[in-house]
Amino acid sequence: MIGSIKGELIAFEGSKALIETSGGIGYLVYVMPTFISDQIVPRNVFLFIYTQVREDAIVLYGFDTIIQKNAFLLFLGVSGVGPKTAHNIISCIDLPNLSVAVEQQDLSFFKKIPGLGKKTAEKVLLELTQKYNKGFSFENVLTQRSESKNDIVFQALESLGFQEDEIQKTLKNIDTTLSVEERIKNAIKLLTYNK
Repeated sequence: MIGSIKGELIAFEGSKALIETSGGIGYLVYVMPTFISDQIVPRNVFLFIYTQVREDAIVLYGFDTIIQKNAFLLFLGVSGVGPKTAHNIISCIDLPNLSVAVEQQDLSFFKKIPGLGKKTAEKVLLELTQKYNKGFSFENVLTQRSESKNDIVFQALESLGFQEDEIQKTLKNIDTTLSVEERIKNAIKLLTYNK
């Protein structure tokens, strides 16, 4: 699973960027508007990546900062919100005001996001509020999660449809010295066996 990409930005294709690594492989990545606004091409870039594995494609979502990526993962945890919608949300909102909007039950903060209907906006606010009321800290989630081997394995398993709680339990039983690929394979075996 791809957790980050470092390489040369070659071109833009709409909301996607074509990035070529030192190995000569070009990746198409959905990127943030802030990334697109800087039209200097070619240039060296680094992006944090979320990899979505579908039956018909592997889709990459890129983020300028780990805070953006962690916010994306936060919204991705809301039922009914897929990677494309979560990426759109992060592209449109003011992240520093997220916790304030949830604390004040500011539905308009979410309703103003293009492509986010009223029902989905209400669901997002409701689920984030429930987390907030349980002592959940948005600031901790957005700033403290690092891009470790465990994060990459977690994202890979999550993209395959496994639930967060079962992934976390399974990862505790896997040797941390193994490579990312081996950890993913072992985790899938355990998760599938437990079902």
